[in-house]
Amino acid sequence: MERDKLLNEFEAAELLGLTVSSLRTRRARPGPNPIPYKKIGRSVRYSENELKRYLEQNSYDYAGAKRIA
Repeated sequence: MERDKLLNEFEAAELLGLTVSSLRTRRARPGPNPIPYKKIGRSVRYSENELKRYLEQNSYDYAGAKRIA
């Protein structure tokens, strides 16, 4: 079983194609599909596996229809 890697906000932003500022804003004001994160003391970390799952579940094709995985 592959071990899940915990990413810092710079790595998570790169994986999601966001700026660090956008990632912080989405974390502070989550909408209907919040980006999953973990709080460890004062540190914020993102599970690489959860972020990849988030991308799959929230991807849309060019016509705007939700992708069926």
